Amino acid sequence: MRFSGKIFAVLIGLSGILISSSFHRIPDGFSAAPNIIPPFLDTSVAWVDSVYKSLSRDERIAQLFMVRAYSNKGTQHREDILQLVRKYNIGGLCFFQGGPVRQANLVNMYQAEAKTPLLVAIDAEWGLGMRLDSTLSYPRQMMLGAIQD
Repeated sequence: MRFSGKIFAVLIGLSGILISSSFHRIPDGFSAAPNIIPPFLDTSVAWVDSVYKSLSRDERIAQLFMVRAYSNKGTQHREDILQLVRKYNIGGLCFFQGGPVRQANLVNMYQAEAKTPLLVAIDAEWGLGMRLDSTLSYPRQMMLGAIQD
């Protein structure tokens, strides 16, 4: 399998793919209503294991890649991402620049085309205003740390 040079590859680790089915108890200190188990702790459905076993070796490797995506680039960029989603079954997308509505529309489109659900992230360490137009910009961490009261 060969990936384009445009890919921003991030190994997201096997932990997201290889969740052990033996983890079935509620952790100590976790307070939950009686007889209610959060979906991520419910091991009666082995979804991750069943999906992982259905993937080819190349698809398992592709699940480790998170590709750089933009919502402010043209149709060629969109088609390039779609090709990676369809052909390789990549694991995720990390959005950088664009607009919130365009990004939501793209995420929905990419998810609809993905064989395995995509992990979607944004590079926004000081808020959405850092990457998305028409969103609120919050103060950066240094400014927040300097607040005395």
